Amino acid sequence: IVVCPDAPYNGTYFFENPGGDAKSPVFKPAKRLSQGTPNVTPSYVDGKLIVMTPAAEFPNFTRTGLTTIPFNEA
Repeated sequence: IVVCPDAPYNGTYFFENPGGDAKSPVFKPAKRLSQGTPNVTPSYVDGKLIVMTPAAEFPNFTRTGLTTIPFNEA
């Protein structure tokens, strides 16, 4: 996953390495998932992907990227 919040490539992109070779990866063309936003941080809790910005969590990231209104724990 690569997030670019700036022009000209603003977006969230998924790059897949179908061969799984970490030393010499060959990626498929990128798939754009959603718009980009600054300061995105992925984490794993109990094996589940959690995607956050400094004040928001995106619980449906794997389905909707960063397009939905995030859940804020204020």
